[in-house]
Amino acid sequence: MKISRKKINKKWFKHDSGAEFEVRPFPFSLFSSDVNVETRRLETTTLKDQFMYCLCDWKGLKEDDDKEFKHNDENKQFLYDYHEEIRGFVFEKANLTAQEEDRELKN
Repeated sequence: MKISRKKINKKWFKHDSGAEFEVRPFPFSLFSSDVNVETRRLETTTLKDQFMYCLCDWKGLKEDDDKEFKHNDENKQFLYDYHEEIRGFVFEKANLTAQEEDRELKN
């Protein structure tokens, strides 16, 4: 059995809009289902947490005034909250990256 560290590699993907997104897969170790001792509630990893981790960078996004849409956590959150197409694209590519590595290891 081969073990590959390539699963953690970030990859650039071109979106139909022309923008590019650097995406990495979400690691299983960051999935959480811990019980918070203070609140006695189950805490789980949210889709937002996964998105924020998986989306590493982007190119070709502009604001309404044609200024660069800067890469930062605030803008990442904005993309997650209000741009379903980008949110879906990032999750699709994060899953695809992990699946591609699985296929390569099996060959």
